[in-house]
Amino acid sequence: MGDFNVSRHPQEQLNGSLKISKAMTEFNDCLNSIEVDDIRSVGRFFTWSKKRDGVYAINKKLDRVLGNWGWYQVYNHSYAQFHNPGVSDHSSVSVVLLAPRRTSSKPFKFLNFWTKTVIFWV
Repeated sequence: MGDFNVSRHPQEQLNGSLKISKAMTEFNDCLNSIEVDDIRSVGRFFTWSKKRDGVYAINKKLDRVLGNWGWYQVYNHSYAQFHNPGVSDHSSVSVVLLAPRRTSSKPFKFLNFWTKTVIFWV
């Protein structure tokens, strides 16, 4: 989790270059090499802003939360929540950890003697 100072794809930039830069290629190669990928995220898509208006505004997705195979095995239902920026030019992020519910392996049992108990009569 952090600020990587590079986008992964040109689509992750608003009013930035539409070309795949050398830094993007190296960053993607690194992520592929260490076998991590973005976990699901909600909230703001662009996590950094140049804080300008109109055609001079530049927004990019520079901050991300990454997970590996082991992460997805344990926290498959988790996600990153990117919040609106405050004083900083970056969005803050919270990671919501949701582990899958474990269901009981015991099936429901109905015991016939319960029908003889007065509180169960209608």
